[in-house]
Amino acid sequence: MDAVGGNDAGDPSVIWRKVDGNFYFATLNFGGGLSVWKSTDDCQSFSFLSVPASGSDDKELLAVDNNPASPFYGRIYIVWTDFGAGGPIASKFSTDGGTSWSSQITVGSGIVQGAWPTVAPNGDVYVAWLRYESFPSGDIDIRVARSTNGGVSFTEVTTVLLSATSRATPSQAAPRFATGPPSTP
Repeated sequence: MDAVGGNDAGDPSVIWRKVDGNFYFATLNFGGGLSVWKSTDDCQSFSFLSVPASGSDDKELLAVDNNPASPFYGRIYIVWTDFGAGGPIASKFSTDGGTSWSSQITVGSGIVQGAWPTVAPNGDVYVAWLRYESFPSGDIDIRVARSTNGGVSFTEVTTVLLSATSRATPSQAAPRFATGPPSTP
């Protein structure tokens, strides 16, 4: 994306932050790590803000607390897979609009990939991710963790899909509709 000076190496994530009315854009950086950019003109242009992580990172996504009644209103969260640290799901937060970031914490570990954050109306942050029993052909688990303190720490709250129940990876699953989608009544 040229709008961010040619440093975009993929995996884009965009949020709109209510507290200041600006858009924030995170991407992999060609130099390694993650970059965060801000637009004050409805995505016509972006200004570089920071590098929240500078290792071998992948699949970063942003979330923001846009509820004025939340104790963490305006806080930006970034989660990603940190292959440089052995592959955990990592997280940081920013209280100043992406200029600086908290210390990195681990949300989930194992053979993991992808992390999807969301913020509940009360300010709790939820992160879901995929965990492989073995890669690339092993069964998978889908895990979820919650932070009740604005991203300072996370506790795993549930396993949505547990490979111990003999679930196969999506690529191994048989198709449900051999002849196309179901007919409508």
